[in-house]
Amino acid sequence: MNALLKLSKLIDSITEFVGKSIIWVVLIVTLISCGNALMRYTFNYSS
Repeated sequence: MNALLKLSKLIDSITEFVGKSIIWVVLIVTLISCGNALMRYTFNYSS
């Protein structure tokens, strides 16, 4: 039974790490997209 609890804790920690990583990636992508839109509409500069 202890082995299953350890496995469960391992899976929980991996899931938490992946979730937090995805949150940061989404934030970075959103900021890049916002910057791109600002450059396009404010300075008429498109990549």
